[in-house]
Amino acid sequence: MEDLLFVAKPSILSCRLTYSEDLTMASYLIMLTAILALVGVVLAAVIPRRMQMARRAQALLAQMPQHESKTVYLAFASGWDRGKEKEMDAKITEEEKSGWTFLKAREANPLKTIRTWGGGVNLDFIRKS
Repeated sequence: MEDLLFVAKPSILSCRLTYSEDLTMASYLIMLTAILALVGVVLAAVIPRRMQMARRAQALLAQMPQHESKTVYLAFASGWDRGKEKEMDAKITEEEKSGWTFLKAREANPLKTIRTWGGGVNLDFIRKS
């Protein structure tokens, strides 16, 4: 009969953490803090550039109330940032020689970009009509 009795372990019922649980909790807090810091740095780098691009686009549209619009999909051949930047600059220069003014770059449809190694982007251009 004695072996049928349930005896609860005191460690299950107590709220006190052991040394290894303290270390685990601390490591989770450190990882969470590091992730939040990384997200903060990335957002601090990206958001001002996006806002600057939006202000520039608004100013160009205000200068040209009557304009033609053109969107060009650019599929990147390179998977590296520097190569993508060169390809994008080359395409913008090519279109500017044709009389178009670069307005902004937008994210392309994922169904288009999934087929290319480096992805792709939509480039918006305008010119006075």
